[in-house]
Amino acid sequence: MRKTSWILLLIWSMSTNLSMAESWAFVGVNVIPMDEAKVLKQHTVLVEDGVITGVGPVGSVPLPAGVRRIEGEDRYLMPGLAEMHAHVPQPAQGSDFQEQVLALFAVNGITTIRSMLGHPQHLELRETINSGAHPLAPRVFLSGPSFNGNSIDGVEDARAMVEDQKNQGYDFLKLHPGLTLEEFDAMAEQAQASGMVIAGHVPLDVGLARALEVRLSSIDHLDGYMQAVLNVPEGETAPDTFFGVFASPFADIEKIINIATQTAEAGVWNVPTQSLIENVFSTEDPEVLAAWPEMRYMPAGTVLNWANSKRSLLSDPRFSASVSQQTIFVRQVLIKALHDAGAGLLLGSDAPQVFNVPGFA
Repeated sequence: MRKTSWILLLIWSMSTNLSMAESWAFVGVNVIPMDEAKVLKQHTVLVEDGVITGVGPVGSVPLPAGVRRIEGEDRYLMPGLAEMHAHVPQPAQGSDFQEQVLALFAVNGITTIRSMLGHPQHLELRETINSGAHPLAPRVFLSGPSFNGNSIDGVEDARAMVEDQKNQGYDFLKLHPGLTLEEFDAMAEQAQASGMVIAGHVPLDVGLARALEVRLSSIDHLDGYMQAVLNVPEGETAPDTFFGVFASPFADIEKIINIATQTAEAGVWNVPTQSLIENVFSTEDPEVLAAWPEMRYMPAGTVLNWANSKRSLLSDPRFSASVSQQTIFVRQVLIKALHDAGAGLLLGSDAPQVFNVPGFA
C-alpha cells in the first residue's frame, strides 16, 4: 500500500533528545486514536512526563505553564506502530546501513521494533536507543543470536546458550530450523526456568503441535502451519520446502479451522509476515518490484540480490502461477481463521528483506 497522507510523528526521545520530564502540547491535529474507525478533528493532545494526560478539541484542554507547543497545522497524529519482526543489520553490514534502517523505521511511524536476530553489538545500541540518546531510531526489543542446527550441538549446549543469553541481557530467544526435538525441549525447559521466552521458527523435528504445547511466545512466518494442515493422498509425497509452500495444493481447509482453534487455546501469537511471502511467491516481475519508489533507500546491491533471489524462485520447476495463487490463498485463509478463532496476530514484515523496505513494508 502506498502512503498518501502526511502523518505528524510522535517519536519520543529521538529527533532532539527530548526530556520525558517536559510537557508537550500537540495543537490543531487530527487524532487517529485507533480504538475504532474515527478521526478526532482539530484536537489538542497534552503529554506530561511521557504520559498522555489530555485529549480534546482545540481550546478545551488546559495547558500548563511552560508547556512546549507544537502546531499540528491540520496534520494527523496517531500512535506509533510496532514492527514485530524486524532486523537490525549486523555490524558487518556497516554502521551507515544500520543507522539508515533504524531511521527508516522511525520516520515511517514505527516507534517500536522487535529485532529478530541479535548480536552483542546490538546490546549497547539498544541501550543507547532506549535511553533516548540515539538521534533517530525506534525503541528496540532484542533477541539473542539464533538457536539453530549450526549453533547448537546437544541438549547441554542448548541449556547453556539460554543461560548465556539471559546473562548478557537479551530480551528473548530466537529459534531457527535445525534443532532436534531433544535440543528444543531442553531449550524450552531452560527458558521457562530462566524466565525467557522463545520466538521464531518451528523446526521440522519439533512440529507445530509441540510448539503449541510449549507455548512459544510467537511463531513467525506461520512456520510449521502448512505442514500441519496437509492432507496428502496415499501414494503421494508433499514437497518439504521453505515454509511448506510447494505443498500448498495438499492443504485441507478443515484442518486449518482446527489448528487455528488449537493455537488460540494455547495462547500462542503469530507474526505471519505475509507481505514478505507475497513479495517472494507472487508471479510479479522482479523488475517491477525493484522499481518501487522506496527501493531507492536500500543499497543497489541489496535490491539486486532481492531481484536475483526472486528470479531463482520463478525459474524453479516446482513453481507455477497456480502454486503461487494457492500458497497465498491458503495463508490468507489461515490468517483469517486464526483471527476468527481469537488467536493473537502481530504485524511484522521481516524488513529489511526481499522487497520489504523498513517502515514502508
